[in-house]
Amino acid sequence: MLAVWLIGSLSVLWVIHVISLKKRFKGLPRVGMDPGFLGRKSNAAKDEFFHHGRRLMEEGYAKYKDTPYIIQTCDNERLVIPDKYIEELKNLPDSQLSFKEELLERFMGKYTKLDAVRGTNIHRDIVRQQLTKNLDMILPQMKEEASLALQRVLDFVQWLLDSAKGAEANPEAIIMKVLFLIVAAMHTSAITTIHALYDICANAEFKEELRAEAVEEMGKNGWSYKSMLRLHKMDSFLRESGRVNSAGVVSFQRLTLAPIRLSNGFLVPAGTHICAASDARSRDPMLYKSPTEFQPLRFYTPPTVTEYEPSGNTLFTSVARGDSWFGAGRQACPGRWYASAQIKLVLCLLLIDYEFEFPEGQKERPANWAKDEKMGPDMEQFILVRRRASHA
Repeated sequence: MLAVWLIGSLSVLWVIHVISLKKRFKGLPRVGMDPGFLGRKSNAAKDEFFHHGRRLMEEGYAKYKDTPYIIQTCDNERLVIPDKYIEELKNLPDSQLSFKEELLERFMGKYTKLDAVRGTNIHRDIVRQQLTKNLDMILPQMKEEASLALQRVLDFVQWLLDSAKGAEANPEAIIMKVLFLIVAAMHTSAITTIHALYDICANAEFKEELRAEAVEEMGKNGWSYKSMLRLHKMDSFLRESGRVNSAGVVSFQRLTLAPIRLSNGFLVPAGTHICAASDARSRDPMLYKSPTEFQPLRFYTPPTVTEYEPSGNTLFTSVARGDSWFGAGRQACPGRWYASAQIKLVLCLLLIDYEFEFPEGQKERPANWAKDEKMGPDMEQFILVRRRASHA
């Protein structure tokens, strides 16, 4: 009898929860299949997004560019926030809008142990501060690592051990923080580099410009962080590659921890998963001239001074509105300077020491894949590589 009562109570609570979700977004337009009453069609709606998520986001962006709308993704319903509201949301405190909590909920942090990062930002602060400050010291070692895969580099784990106090110094907590960063960083840097290689091969006429810039800067300042900052054309090339090859169908994924009122008066309830239609935005002709064309120098600004003065709006690491792989606002990627230096270093090594191209007869890069909200490069593409005669 007790078991029946418990099952009945849980069923009632679940029904109330589903109905409350419907009410909170009453009146908002929906894109894609409606999961229906009590979510009876939720599996079909999720399957639709898995196979056609990119098309659905394109449709939503075209119809509701300036209006919040609802869409069922593979894990939950999302409130898609128009681009114009990102500016007022991106710097809200973690207590109101949280990237971390959204990620932990989607990745089931309680069970994967990724919730070790809940309540602490020590790992993020170390990446943003200590790692970035030490890039000029690390770059020579990174060069050796990329060339020989043998040289030991300065150790992030040791920085954690030196900085962590109390419970955060527990070995398991240290391990889970490292794993959390691996989940966030390892595949993204690799995918960005693969996209760049494909785009260089598909724009062979621009390869020599990138090579000449790399040779000149490495010749002047060696394999240093300063050299990486002076690669103006490569910065533009990587930003354009990131624009054309979005990291995903959506971005700015956040979970509201408190109600947030937008400037148009719309109240976003607490507990809402929000996102932005970043991939569709990247092809908006109102924002980019000839958006379907790959223009390597779209973001290039020729230097006007002899001594380089980094400009945040011209660097690959820029988190200018909507133009970055690295996010926006207070919770933008804290390791973007490290990632940028790493990607540039690999590309410079390849450009200076090797010739690489698509197989004979292939001129265009392969199409990217898109499943659910994820996107990525074709992993079956071959690239022909040989050491340059002058560097044999």
